Formats: sequence, structure tokens, C-alpha cells
Amino acid sequence: ISGGQASAAGGNVMMSGVGTINLKGGTIADGQANLAGNVQIGGNCTMTMTGGSIRNNTADGLGGGVYLAGTGATIGGDAVITGNTAGRDGGGVYYGNSYLSDPYRFTMSGGMISGNTASSL
Repeated sequence: ISGGQASAAGGNVMMSGVGTINLKGGTIADGQANLAGNVQIGGNCTMTMTGGSIRNNTADGLGGGVYLAGTGATIGGDAVITGNTAGRDGGGVYYGNSYLSDPYRFTMSGGMISGNTASSL
């Protein structure tokens, strides 16, 4: 998935409501989101990434690569998040506050998040 644009969030991928996204291979790249996240996971959604890459995306706000506001995320295996840029916080991954009562769960058991930049944090 490449070259997506969004005036708000989810330049390449936007998931909200209830569900799971499983990324086992392939590349999500070169997206542009004005507000947040080129991969945005919200609501009662979860993300599992065990392979593939999220690279070279830009968000003017939060989470250049991934903006997580769902209930959980797991990154492992050979997953790579690199070369992403955020105008504010979370160049590679931004894990925001949820309106849900359950706490977030972020697990990283492998993979790599590196080479990302953010203007604030």
C-alpha cells in the first residue's frame, strides 16, 4: 500500500470500530496524513505486526508511521517501522489515550522501530 493521502488521519490505512489488522508481510509506505497516523488503529481495534514494514510516511501531527488509539498492539518477528516523520509526537509510533475503559496493551517481542523522527518527542 503506497502513496495514500488523508486530510485528517489514516493516510494509507484507517481502521475504526471493531476488528483486527494483521500485517505479516508487504510494505505500507510513502503516505501523507495531515492530522495523524498513516496507519491509524482506533476504537475496539487491535493491530498485530509480525512482518513487513511501515516506512517513509509523514504526518503533520502525531504518529508519522502508526497512530494507535485502539485497545492493543503487538509488534514482533521481522516487523520494521522506519523512516517515518511526525510534525509533533511519535515519529514511528504514537500510542494515544483511549476513550475506552480497558487499558491499552502494547507488546513488542521482536521487530524494529528505528530511524523515525518527531519534532516534539
